Amino acid sequence: GAGMPWVEPALVIGGASKKRQLEQLKQKPRIVVGSLGRLLDLHDEKKLTTHFVKTIVFDEADRLVSMADSQISMAKLLKTTLADRQVVMVTAFASGAFLEQVVPFTKAHQLVDVTNERKIPENIKHSYIQCETRDKTSMIRKVFHAEKKRHKQIKMLVFLNNNHGNGIDAIVEKLQFHAIPCSVIYGTAKKNDRRTALSDFREGRTNILISTDLSCRGLDIPGITHVVSFDVPEDKEIYLHRAGRCGRMGASGTSILFANTREVQFIKKIEKAFDIQVTENSVAYGRVHAEGAWE
Repeated sequence: GAGMPWVEPALVIGGASKKRQLEQLKQKPRIVVGSLGRLLDLHDEKKLTTHFVKTIVFDEADRLVSMADSQISMAKLLKTTLADRQVVMVTAFASGAFLEQVVPFTKAHQLVDVTNERKIPENIKHSYIQCETRDKTSMIRKVFHAEKKRHKQIKMLVFLNNNHGNGIDAIVEKLQFHAIPCSVIYGTAKKNDRRTALSDFREGRTNILISTDLSCRGLDIPGITHVVSFDVPEDKEIYLHRAGRCGRMGASGTSILFANTREVQFIKKIEKAFDIQVTENSVAYGRVHAEGAWE
C-alpha cells in the first residue's frame, strides 16, 4: 500500500544456502517464493510463520497436482495456513483432468483465462519438415547450419516429447560429435548440471538447448530465435507453449516441426486451433534420397 516500505521478496529453495534464506526471512518479507520442500522444512523449524498468509500461489500447478508427493506437500503447506486464505493455481494447461485434481485444495474454484484467446504472436514463422524419426537428429544439424547462414546469432530451443527416455543422450552425443555446441536439461538432472546447462545457453557458450516440455517448465530464457519440435505434440496446447518461447518482445521468431508420417496429421489440428499456416519446408534444408535418408 501507499507509504509502506519496500521489502525484497525472499527466495527459499532446496539446494541453496539456508543461512542466507534465514537472513532474508528476518527482514519480514511480504512475499516468499520457494519450493514446497524447503518451505515445509523452514515451517517445521519454526523459521517461517505461515498462519498470517493471505494468498498462496502454486505455479506450474498442473504438474504439481499430477504427482502424489507434490499433492501431499501442497496439502501439508495449506494446513499450516488459516482457512480464509486465497489459493491461486497457475497453469498453461487447464485440462478437464486438472480441474478435477484441484478440487481437494480449494473450497470453490473459478477458472480465469488470461491467454488472450490462445493466440500465437504474428511475428513467428511456422514450418514443418517431413522426415522419418531416424533422420531427425541429422535434421537438427542441417537446420542449425542453414539458419546460421541467415542469422547473426542463433539461440535454438529443441523440444522433445516426454517419452524419449535415454534417447536424448544419443541426440546430444551425435550433435557434439559434429562440433555443434549444445546443452541438455533433464527433469532428473542434478541442480548444478541443470544450472550449468542453462547458463551456457543463456550466455551463448552453446547455441542449442535440448529439453522435454516438463524439464523446461517455468523457464524464461530471453533471446530465443528458433524453436524446433523434434516431435510433433499431439496436444495442440503444448505447441502454443513451445512456439511462444521465441519471437518475444516484438522480435521475429521461427518455429519448425519435424514430422514423421504419423505425426503429420497433428499439424492440421495446430493450424486450425491457432489460425496459423504451417508450411512444408523440407526443400530448404536438403533433399531426400530415393531410400528416404537425408543428405
